[in-house]
Amino acid sequence: MTAPTSLFKYESFSTQTLHNLKSQVIYFASPLRFNDPYDCALKPNLQPLTDAEVEAVRQHYLSQPGTPARARTEFETHSLERLRESFMRAGREVFDKVVSDFLANNGVACFSERNDDLLM
Repeated sequence: MTAPTSLFKYESFSTQTLHNLKSQVIYFASPLRFNDPYDCALKPNLQPLTDAEVEAVRQHYLSQPGTPARARTEFETHSLERLRESFMRAGREVFDKVVSDFLANNGVACFSERNDDLLM
């Protein structure tokens, strides 16, 4: 793949865009303000844990002397299926938080190799 000879940035005409051009600054828009919910829609693909993986986590926490009593009771009494559901729910919550933080702290700038790109 060869590098493009020109790149085009589409922006509305305003005082701010003129200032950006003069200052040689690129504006990075927040994905949280996009009008299309599918732009920057990040959905991690969490694979269900196997029975062996759930059991390994259970044994790990049961072997730790610092595991809180309530957690220890849950690890000892809950079925593998119930533990798997808890782990998957916790995993989705962590991923949702990471994605939310990522989108809140990063911006996007779009460019085109064509000056007449209909989508831009």
